[in-house]
Amino acid sequence: MRRFALVALLTMAPLWAHAQDVTEAWPHRAERLTAHNRVQGAEAADPLTAPMIVCHDTACAQISDVRLGEEEARIIRAGFGGSADSPATERAMIAHAIGQFESFVGAQNGTWRDHARNLHESEDEEGQMDCVSESINTRTYLMRLVQAGLLTRHDIGGFAMRYLVLLQHVAVEMIERDSGDSHVVDSWNGENGEDAQIQPYMSWRMEFLA
Repeated sequence: MRRFALVALLTMAPLWAHAQDVTEAWPHRAERLTAHNRVQGAEAADPLTAPMIVCHDTACAQISDVRLGEEEARIIRAGFGGSADSPATERAMIAHAIGQFESFVGAQNGTWRDHARNLHESEDEEGQMDCVSESINTRTYLMRLVQAGLLTRHDIGGFAMRYLVLLQHVAVEMIERDSGDSHVVDSWNGENGEDAQIQPYMSWRMEFLA
């Protein structure tokens, strides 16, 4: 019932203005956006080519409507080549697929300019992504891989958060089905199109940004 109410709200209200209300807490914005993308993927003949809303700028301050083409979807599928022979193999496939999503999306909305981390010259430089925007997008991309039947050894978790008194960094948690081990998918460390970083949760949790 709660999910139905959320989906109904998304379809009835003009929530997706291209300049987001930056006073809204980003977790609320993330849940609204991913709920919308989940429905779009579920209703499509091919979830990989279904329309999706993606974030850019700081804390998802801007959004774009994008969709992959059939050839781009074929390239992502080819990267999986059937079921992975181990969880580690599937994680490597996922890391590469996230980079491919970024590259294909970046060509449409200008985020091909995104530098690794926040290493850009100016806060006003176009096409940049902070860890919040990266994580929201990564969660959508993982969801589309699940909906397309490409993940057989992992389930998507929630957002992983790292603190030093205040919130320091955000990424996406992923759970290995057989062992229950938690890994973190972090696409913020690389430039647009580079493979995402995937590491055990506790290793990621104990890292501190330079």
